[in-house]
Amino acid sequence: MFGASLLLWFASAVQDEDIRPPELKQLEETREEVRILALFQQAKLTQEQAASLLEVVTKAAEALKELAAQYEAQLTEALTLLKEAKETLAKGEDLSDDLRRRVEELQRNAGKTQQLVGQQLAPLVKEIKEILTAEQVTALTATSRPDAWGPLRKQLEDGLGQIRQLNDNQFDLNVPDLLEQQLEKISERFGGMNNDDFEKEHARVMEILREARKLNDDEFREKGPSLVNRILSEGKLGEFGKKLPQAGGGGGGGGNEDPLLGRLLFNPMTIRALKTRAGK
Repeated sequence: MFGASLLLWFASAVQDEDIRPPELKQLEETREEVRILALFQQAKLTQEQAASLLEVVTKAAEALKELAAQYEAQLTEALTLLKEAKETLAKGEDLSDDLRRRVEELQRNAGKTQQLVGQQLAPLVKEIKEILTAEQVTALTATSRPDAWGPLRKQLEDGLGQIRQLNDNQFDLNVPDLLEQQLEKISERFGGMNNDDFEKEHARVMEILREARKLNDDEFREKGPSLVNRILSEGKLGEFGKKLPQAGGGGGGGGNEDPLLGRLLFNPMTIRALKTRAGK
């Protein structure tokens, strides 16, 4: 579950010096913090929840350091082997049978280590899920899931841009009916919605479309993807999306959310974002 995160964390501690200009490094880190803060905003994370999560994530960072020390020998061996493979390929040479065998063995062992690390860190993920509501867990992991809606997301992104170009009369005359037709098609695919649910879903999506029309171009470039995500991940569409096979293996998420929360948990920028959200 978290073995790859652990390996990457340890690798970053022993890799060559970071050659990025300080300004570029700061830009990339700030952009990642903004991404996480946007997730918190979408999940309606309260200041109190952020403070509680900060305690868990800080504890997780300490646990990660201890695990890195515990697996230091294996990680050092893995890095040495990968550097050997890198140097061989950089020379334009093929990997020897022995080196290829050792790399394949490393990959097999990495899977076992990943499982062990996941088991050791699972209690921290459980603590996080106890702080959050089920809806917040879904919101925080939505952008990391395999995309359940596939091409429809791209169509929506393009459609939002076109809808913004309509004048008010064109919007009022055409968009409600077009949306009704699309919702009917989607509803039929999943066994239908009752009239009350259909009306609520229609009103919910129309509200988001109107919100998109109020944004200026710069705001839309920044917020457009999150508006599309709200359309597809909330309400009845969100329920339907969980039923699609590619959304977490065909179920409703459940345990499949744990590794997604784990990635957020061990993102180095999460602590900074939580401090900002908690007002610290």
